[in-house]
Amino acid sequence: MHSNILGVFLALIFLFPKSMQAHEQHLDPTAKAESLGTEMAPQIDGRLDDQIWSRLPPVTGFTQRDPHYGQRPSQKTEVRFCYDEANLYIGVRCFDSNPENIVKRLSYRERDMYTGDTFAIFIDSRHDHRTGVKFGTNPMGMREDSARYNDYQRDNSWDGLWWVETSIDSLGWVAEFKIPFKNFRFSSQKEQIWGLNMQRSIRHTNEQAFWKPIDRDDGSILRMSKLGHLAGIHNIQSGRRFEFVPYAANGTTKTRTLPQSNELDLGVDIKYAFTPDLTFDATINPDFAQVEADVSEINLTRFPTRFAEQRPFFVEGNSVFLTPLELYFSRRVGSKGDIIWGTKVTGKSGPMTIGLVGAQTGDWTYFGLKDSTAGKEVANFQAVRIKRDVLQNSTVGLLFGNKNFSDFHSRVFGIDASLRPGSLYFISTQAAASWNSGLAGQNRAFHLDAFRRTDGSTLGVSFRRLEANFEVNELGFLRKEQHRGTQQIAIEATYSPRPKNSAIRQIFLTGWVDGQKPLPTSEYLAMHQPRIQTGNISPDFIQGKTGYGGGSDVRVSFDGGGSLSAFASRQRRYDLIGGYFSDSLGVRLSTSSRGKITGQISGFFNDFLNFDKLYVSREYSLQFDGVLKPADNWTLEPRIRHSRTFDPQDQKDGDFWLTSLRSIYLFSPDIFIRTLIQARYEKTRVESLDTYLLSNVFAWEFRRGSRLFVAYNASRDNSTGSFKIENQALILKIAHQIDL
Repeated sequence: MHSNILGVFLALIFLFPKSMQAHEQHLDPTAKAESLGTEMAPQIDGRLDDQIWSRLPPVTGFTQRDPHYGQRPSQKTEVRFCYDEANLYIGVRCFDSNPENIVKRLSYRERDMYTGDTFAIFIDSRHDHRTGVKFGTNPMGMREDSARYNDYQRDNSWDGLWWVETSIDSLGWVAEFKIPFKNFRFSSQKEQIWGLNMQRSIRHTNEQAFWKPIDRDDGSILRMSKLGHLAGIHNIQSGRRFEFVPYAANGTTKTRTLPQSNELDLGVDIKYAFTPDLTFDATINPDFAQVEADVSEINLTRFPTRFAEQRPFFVEGNSVFLTPLELYFSRRVGSKGDIIWGTKVTGKSGPMTIGLVGAQTGDWTYFGLKDSTAGKEVANFQAVRIKRDVLQNSTVGLLFGNKNFSDFHSRVFGIDASLRPGSLYFISTQAAASWNSGLAGQNRAFHLDAFRRTDGSTLGVSFRRLEANFEVNELGFLRKEQHRGTQQIAIEATYSPRPKNSAIRQIFLTGWVDGQKPLPTSEYLAMHQPRIQTGNISPDFIQGKTGYGGGSDVRVSFDGGGSLSAFASRQRRYDLIGGYFSDSLGVRLSTSSRGKITGQISGFFNDFLNFDKLYVSREYSLQFDGVLKPADNWTLEPRIRHSRTFDPQDQKDGDFWLTSLRSIYLFSPDIFIRTLIQARYEKTRVESLDTYLLSNVFAWEFRRGSRLFVAYNASRDNSTGSFKIENQALILKIAHQIDL
């Protein structure tokens, strides 16, 4: 049976027609780019005073999506396009009758600029109505880019090589873009027709407008299948992108148990587009000292916290490997040892998307040939991803992952599909199996999500079955215990009306029900039998009774920004102790993000299984996230987490505090200082933890792609009142990009 399923998927991948529907191009608006010919290219200074801009006809006609759907924006926008043999140039005039109200944001994180005024361009250069790239900026000249795939999904890891300059004047603000054609993948035809849309956000009126109007049923992410068009580009070539980035890092480190040591590290990153659509990346002895430290969370479960990937080599192109079940999680690579080298090929050729990654870990001092006294894991990793476009907006694919370490192996194989039978329906499904040394049988997993979404309502159903010996956490990420599986089905519905003539933008009323059944093995029962005081694990758990639950959520989104929500749920679950009820109730208030002081505060209580003590605890929690902007180029982000837990007799058995303050100060879009201070305090009946972290990074991008970093990190432990240094490091790193 399983071989038949695999055969069907392989047939879909390699034989299915790429598209079954025609794109109605004649219904879409079209902008035109003009060749510069012998005319001088515009100087990218954010002023639009070059002769070319004065003679090009502007592209106008933007339409609001929010808050007044279908109406003209309160402010006019003009965009002009021209090109030469190597670059696309875009001149943007964002008129504003009150320039003093323009909301300006300057931060090293791209996403933060969208709390102010912005302008963004979406381009589908393949014109396949599935893929594209986005280039965004704001009045302070920040750069934000990302890629789109599967029509509506976003890959924030994509990093293009382009320039933009901006300025603010009495008419509003201006942006000038220079985007080399090497950023795009397109056909070899002499005349290019590309997909195009443009988005402008006017924060002080809370408006969001698009050049080609978009349907609210499409959600918040622009769809590549519903773009307008950019015409007029002739006889261009993308060129080959070859980047060679050697780095040198000199570091001084000290720990509580080891004396101070100095170390010089050398490494290199290489990027080469050996076809217009496929990019090869390689790294040798990568250093990630400049990467921001993970911000901790209070985690009272028995599963580890999932931290997002931030390392540049793994981040770029990572979306290729995403599947419904996270079979490959790149942060597993290097989590237990130094990365000696890594290689990666990602991209798209016709209807095929391809991803290949390989890496070797160990101790760099020993070049990965033998274990070091530091106990760093010597292992090699491989992942292969192949995905094919089918129908108009659907894909089918497969993923294989492998890790070899010592005398053990961990392997996983999965087949998946993302199906779009119409513009309102979404189906995501996957079947997978794993093979691990010492585990046999019960090694499969199945996943299905299906939902219908419009702006006014959503209805969805999901099913997931993880068998007891399906283990992927050497390569992927699943919140799952060894020798124990689970089966779950859930139904969720949301009704989201938009009241007229009201300060409320939209109301979201959500309800859900689910059923969940544990799937333990005899090995799991034997492993935990000694922990049960009575000497017997509950018969309800052994019989695998199905738990049930339900809940609701009400969220109100306001026209001026901000929201208020409340949620409640009640669940019946089964575990080692037998059946128990878990209740939760909470509220959350978020303010508008456009002010100088913004924030989100929430409070809730929640019943959870204290797995260490095998009884049901109750947690009371308060959380606060704030953003303070003393200046347009300075952001302070305080963060507080506090939880207190009680045993079944209402006696306090845990107190947890987690506080942090992040400061980001930018001298320009290319120079910043980032500081993170974090304190963690935990006290239970048997132990206490009191730790502190300081992380500082100074970064200067002195040339596009070339950077200087100075990083200082220190952690201290005050659990015994000694406030001793656990780790301390000062690192200077220079990475210089060479384009060939």
